[in-house]
Amino acid sequence: LAEQPLQAAIQRNPSDGPAYLYLAWARWTLGDISGARTALQHVERPGTLDEMVIGLQALLRAQKGDAAGALQQLDAWGAHHALSPALWGIQAQIAWQAGDIAQEEAARWHLATTLALPDRSAAVLALADFYERTRLGRDDGHAAWTFAQLRLPATNNPQAADLLAQWDWQSGDIAGALAWAQHAVALKPEFVAAHVHLAAWEAQLGDTTAASLEAGRVADLTGG
Repeated sequence: LAEQPLQAAIQRNPSDGPAYLYLAWARWTLGDISGARTALQHVERPGTLDEMVIGLQALLRAQKGDAAGALQQLDAWGAHHALSPALWGIQAQIAWQAGDIAQEEAARWHLATTLALPDRSAAVLALADFYERTRLGRDDGHAAWTFAQLRLPATNNPQAADLLAQWDWQSGDIAGALAWAQHAVALKPEFVAAHVHLAAWEAQLGDTTAASLEAGRVADLTGG
């Protein structure tokens, strides 16, 4: 939907750098990597749109296999400019791709602790997923703070509830883990991951009947 008016703008003014830039982002969003690179080559004087150029260049560079170089590019930009939330998000994404855990944590922590309230929930959820995936953050209290922030959103968010379940299980709160996992599947009955966790935990607790029921639900949902 965006490409047609952008192409029309470019036909009217072939030197319209912003139109090329937005076209590049549109093509990136659609997965047209080659088209995004081609459009971006026409952005010679982006002016106030420099940040958008840097972000897309970094994503394209990482997609080409040079995630470390993309992070260096973002670091160089950040040495002279304040990174926007969008660029922090891109940095987190590329750091995950590069396996740079320290930089990913720094970016995700920054977003979760600085974004305005309407945007903070998704950032906190992503940070909790990071700590669950890496098992980091316990020594400095960052993980405990993050999962504490999830408790209210988890009443309506199945992913948050499942992450809290995993945190409680690892922390030794068996009852809390089971309650949150059951809440996750109540919110979203087709949530396979939560059913898998319930099946595994109930098996470990010796409740073979409940574990079999959950395993059956997983099989039904996955066709396995």
